[in-house]
Order: sequence, then C-alpha cells, then structure tokens
Amino acid sequence: MSGTVTVVAAVASDVWWAKLYIDGTGGPVSPPYNFTWDSTTVPNGTHVLTVDAYAQGGTTPLGASSIDVVVQNGTTSGVYFSTLPPHSTLPTDAQCASLITATPETVTQNTTANNFILTAADFGTFYADPFWFNYSIPTYTNLVLGDYTGSTDMILRWAACKWGIDEDVVRAEAWVESGWIEGGPTYTATDQTGWGDKRTVQSQCQTSAWNGWLNPPGECWQSCGILQTKVFDFNVWPAACESTAFNADFRMAYQRACMDGNGPSWYATDVPVSGYPTYPNGTTDQMLWGCMGSWYSGGWYDSAALTYISAVQNALAAKPWP
Repeated sequence: MSGTVTVVAAVASDVWWAKLYIDGTGGPVSPPYNFTWDSTTVPNGTHVLTVDAYAQGGTTPLGASSIDVVVQNGTTSGVYFSTLPPHSTLPTDAQCASLITATPETVTQNTTANNFILTAADFGTFYADPFWFNYSIPTYTNLVLGDYTGSTDMILRWAACKWGIDEDVVRAEAWVESGWIEGGPTYTATDQTGWGDKRTVQSQCQTSAWNGWLNPPGECWQSCGILQTKVFDFNVWPAACESTAFNADFRMAYQRACMDGNGPSWYATDVPVSGYPTYPNGTTDQMLWGCMGSWYSGGWYDSAALTYISAVQNALAAKPWP
C-alpha cells in the first residue's frame, strides 16, 4: 500500500468506539469505523495495524484484530523499494508490476532476454527437481516465474519489490556480477558476454539437464545471466540464461529464502568472521549482507563473502549502472 489509505473495521453491535494502532502506537479513534491513515508517516516495509474495540465508556478492549501490511511509498523520483525484514509479508508479482513506471532500455543487448516469457514446458525440468538447498522449499520455488517484461532496470526493480530487497542493492549486485548483461542461451569461444565461472574439466560442465561443454575449444561457463546463476548447481538451464526476469526472480528468491532462515543447513554451523552474527541471527541489515555474501562464497560471513560484500557495497556507493 502507499499514500493515504482507508482502514475499514467490522465491529459487533456492542462496540461503541474503536482505536487504530500502527505498530503499537495509538492512531485515529472512531466511530465511524473507517479509519483514514497516512502511510507516509512510517518507513517503507512491513507494519502491523491493530484495531481495539471498546464498549460504551469502556477503557479495556472487548477484543482486538491485527493485520500485517507492506508499505511502499515513493521518493521524489517515484516508488522506492526497500529491504523488508525477515519473514515479512511480501507483495505479489502483479502488485510490484503496478508500482513500476516504464523506463527506456539502456542495455540494448538485453532486449531479447528482457522480453522472453517462459512457457509451461520451460518450467518442467526446474519444477520437477528444483535444487533449493534441500530441494523442498516450495514457498519460494513455486513463486519463481519470471513473468515480467520491461527494461533491464524495470526488471531489477520488479525482482527487488517482489522479494523485499533494496532496489539499489539489487542494481549493485547485478553490476558486480555481469555489468547488467543478461547474455543468452548460446555463446561462442570468443563471446562469453553474460557468462562466468569458466571451467576446463568436462565433468564440471554436465548435469542431467544441461551440457555446456564446448568442444572445441574444450571449456564451459557454469554461470550465466544478469546475476550469474550457476546452472550447474541450481537446475535452471536454460531459463536463467534466456530470461532476464527469471534470472533476477530466482536470485532474489534465493536471497529472501536465506534471509528468512531457510538457507543451507551448513550455514548454522559456519563460524563467521569475528564481529558477525551466526546464522540465522542478526538484524535485517546483517541478514541482507550475510545472504548477499553467501551467494558468492557458499558460506556465512567467511572471508570470501566479506570480499564480495565489499564489492557490492562499493558499487552501491558509486552507482555506475546506466
């Protein structure tokens, strides 16, 4: 939700007045039982609205009802999507799409991938065996659809909104990973734009769903796309390589799963660098960056993760993207 909204409370016949609380702080009083609330008075993110109902002259509530809402208000340049805390109620694909204003494409080589919508058949392999830590977290995998088209920046913002990750953090990671290049499902020995993690051992280039081995020249690239998803590890071939939206959708779903405490089991036994929390403990900011680093290192606040975190934070400060 955004802007000024109306909160409608349904009350029993013995209720004479009610009060709206926002995150435990008292707000408007009724009757009538339609509260007007200016959501710009709170930060973007998840908030709890509670209505207490009272009898005539009463000071002790007869009852109360609460609901979680996601606030996404704009800045001077429009809606800005911020990081939501772990276990937040997230907006839908359609809600996020409705909040994004069309912008022109600045990375023309992404045009085909940005407009590529996967068919049901494309999802067959992924949903049949969606590698997701322990292969069974449908709360996240079932929502990875990549069902959005637009400019590169629009797609990154859509994924940021959908999974509750700061949009500039998503932009910065995409810049570090690929320079905002999605690439494509085919490549040659002299054109690996949008591909990474080069391997020269054929067994490291094959799975039941993917064979990226080039012979000649006897090499492959395990990762592809705007956020460099390892098709070898995550069973996302070819979707992550041919659709910018799917690549971003999958990556940010992984980020949210990690932030919600559903990361790989070994994170909980990893010993982080001194000064950092153990998994899945920590503030929203610590979980955001810890999970960001784990995408690169596969560990929880280890030295390699900190190197990657630093690279993304440097890009976040510089904002070099087009």
